[in-house]
Amino acid sequence: MQYRCGLTSTIAQTLGVICAKKGEKMGTVKLTQFIYPLRNREKTSVELPDDVCEMAKGQILSCEMMPKDYSKVIFYSRKKEWEEEYEACEIAVNGPGDNSPKNALERLIRRVNQMQDAPQDANEAAESIA
Repeated sequence: MQYRCGLTSTIAQTLGVICAKKGEKMGTVKLTQFIYPLRNREKTSVELPDDVCEMAKGQILSCEMMPKDYSKVIFYSRKKEWEEEYEACEIAVNGPGDNSPKNALERLIRRVNQMQDAPQDANEAAESIA
């Protein structure tokens, strides 16, 4: 499937077209991408500002295109010491703008970094992102 940027639907390619702001120091963040329909996993990396990369070191990150709707990307993150059930997520629109994949991933990393402990229930998880 082709998109505006002329790339195929993999998240690595979608995020790969994102450019750094002039003079901004960039680092690399590693994610696991879940690929449908075969449910394969693929390691990928994304360049983000250095301060965000530093925050991401304590997190486990993954992503996937929404099945049957490749216009959206879902990112998941949790601190390394948290159980998988406590993952936070962010949904991005596969394109430019405030809710682009790069911006959504950066917001998610910053939000999880600010959380002190894993949420204990769904209400607490909802309050942590409000």
